[in-house]
Amino acid sequence: MAHARKQIRDAISTVLTGLTTTGSNVFLSRLHVVDQGPFPCLLLYALKDDALRVSLGSNREQERKLELQVHAVVSATSTLDDGLDQICLEVEKALAVDPTLGGLTADLVLNNTLAGLNITATNPVGEAVMDFTATYFVRETDPGVLV
Repeated sequence: MAHARKQIRDAISTVLTGLTTTGSNVFLSRLHVVDQGPFPCLLLYALKDDALRVSLGSNREQERKLELQVHAVVSATSTLDDGLDQICLEVEKALAVDPTLGGLTADLVLNNTLAGLNITATNPVGEAVMDFTATYFVRETDPGVLV
């Protein structure tokens, strides 16, 4: 069984694949070269996974708070703000349909969104970074088993 983080990332990727604006351009990698396209696209990855033991004994459980980022990326044109807002709207609506991701998480919430222009890229791009927190529970002895 894969780590719960991977299961959650994969589930979010599935939900976000096929959105009207970004289509199948969803990448589960920090290494995707965003200034080369395809545009528009989404990048998804986990940043931090805090753990708190919530039970004792032989089957200890942990409550985890997984910090995830969804990066929306568009070509730097005069309509980049509108494009980023549209993608954020689609992402937020799609993930709000089932914040448990089919039972993988107890909750998934949007914390904030930060938009900007990446002019250091070969081809400048607009980016909106959406920070989410997924709360989930696992067995301490096997973080691939969700409880």
